[in-house]
Amino acid sequence: MDDIGKNNWISDPKDTTPDEIFKRKVAPCVVRIRYNISSGDYRGGVENDGPSYSQGGFVDKAFNGKAQSPVTTDPYIEYGKPYGSQDQPWHLRLAIDTSQFARTFQDRSHLFYITHLPLGHVGPIYNLGVRGKRGNIVQTYPATEYDFTPNDLKINIGDWIHFQWTGCDTNPAGNDGEGRTQTDRSNFVLLKDSVLGAGRQNYPKDFLAVDIWGDTGSKYAQDLTFKMAYINQYNGKQCAAQTDVACCLTLAQLTAVGGDTTQNIQNCGLLNADNANYFNGGIVKMIKAGVFNYMSTRNNNFTNRSQKGTITVSPALSPFALTATIVGSAGFAGAATIAGGSWYSSTHPESSVANCFSNVKA
Repeated sequence: MDDIGKNNWISDPKDTTPDEIFKRKVAPCVVRIRYNISSGDYRGGVENDGPSYSQGGFVDKAFNGKAQSPVTTDPYIEYGKPYGSQDQPWHLRLAIDTSQFARTFQDRSHLFYITHLPLGHVGPIYNLGVRGKRGNIVQTYPATEYDFTPNDLKINIGDWIHFQWTGCDTNPAGNDGEGRTQTDRSNFVLLKDSVLGAGRQNYPKDFLAVDIWGDTGSKYAQDLTFKMAYINQYNGKQCAAQTDVACCLTLAQLTAVGGDTTQNIQNCGLLNADNANYFNGGIVKMIKAGVFNYMSTRNNNFTNRSQKGTITVSPALSPFALTATIVGSAGFAGAATIAGGSWYSSTHPESSVANCFSNVKA
């Protein structure tokens, strides 16, 4: 999108990232996925002439109920009587189950935004997200338990990753999981290596040793490591006192509060904060080669889930970045050739080189 659409930019109220690139959004987009059963027996109200069917045959929830619906469950319909009989009307019952009759089984609507690319962006962007839901393998069926997707991402130096994922706060109350009941939460923390091999421990790599972002000692790297671990809960605000609200309690404050700390909404160590079910970690350019193993610290229960993944960054330059480099190098070489030729021709006006560059303007 170019500057023509500037007036349509909006801000996502759940997006707390300070980066201006995520504050400039175009109008939201919606994708709707439906699983329907259609039936030629019922044409959605097209054959009805009443004033309530003036929507060109489109039927929605406004037509629910016996007073509105053209069909009802297992209706008795009047259907004749013997010739000349004085009987009361006879009725047949139709086997119509409206819960299975031309219905929508699943209806999923998703809202998303389209934003600008980072300034100077070159190369592909890979989306790293989370799939699955809260619960063990039986409770989540036919979905899956938590997993990163893709959980084995292979990219090149110069490629970009968009770290973002969604969850919800309305999972079934009895589903297994850590943290606040019914909530989905995920974070991104590099795994410590062990003698068994890279990324084999269920323990995070030291905060100051996280090297996936490049220089471990830089403000950029440490801020990004912190954001990925604590997923912007309460905008990174820590409580000054135990009675403060809308902030993350320290471990000492949380202990002093007591009770079931796993359900405490200010327990940011369990990612419990409200409005943290959506996380936008931003678009990050990968500048360091290596194999980086990571996990979500919340969803790593033995036997029923292990939310882990691997990012492999090849030292080979991304094809897009390589193309840009070649084009840039060729342009530089061409400019150098022209400059050198022009200089030589000016100092040797009788040479054949001067004839070649006689029409070249500085």
